[in-house]
Amino acid sequence: MGMASMLRRSKSRAGRLVRASTVLVFGALLGSILGCGSEPTEPGPSPQTSLEVQARDLQAALAVACAQAKEKATQVSLRSGSEALASAKMALSDAVGRLSEVAKPTPDQLEQLAELRHEIERIDAALLVQEIKAQWRVALEEGAKRYRIGLKDLAEARKKLRERDETFRALDDQLSAAERAYENAKLRLQASLEGKA
Repeated sequence: MGMASMLRRSKSRAGRLVRASTVLVFGALLGSILGCGSEPTEPGPSPQTSLEVQARDLQAALAVACAQAKEKATQVSLRSGSEALASAKMALSDAVGRLSEVAKPTPDQLEQLAELRHEIERIDAALLVQEIKAQWRVALEEGAKRYRIGLKDLAEARKKLRERDETFRALDDQLSAAERAYENAKLRLQASLEGKA
């Protein structure tokens, strides 16, 4: 093969490479102009934004828990059944636990915490009254049979049994103390609510 032939082949090969490169570059430019390239990636939420959203969700859940606990508490009293009182106390205790975990509570949250704790105190007092009263009724009926005292006039029967039955007298004193504690708990709760208003 002559030198001239080799040069012609080399130039031909170089020409093909140049043409191919030109086509690739032109194609890339055309794709960029027409928007045929890869889709731009949407930026994801920043870590700070995600934390803020999470914090707002937690605050909203906390507010709901407190509102539900307060609603349950307002529906029970000294005359409510023990199950209703226990259920209300559980809801209140859950809300108190959540509020207590807040690192930097707001003034409103601190007021809510105090109010919920007063509600728990009132319900505890109501449960104690019911517990003692159940024992008191048994002692009343047993004492009335033992001493043949009629129960139509409960106040008079209570007076007579206090004079004659030491067990009944002790339970009667405990019941009176528990009822006073319940009333005091109600007053503290009322004062807390009035201070918030």
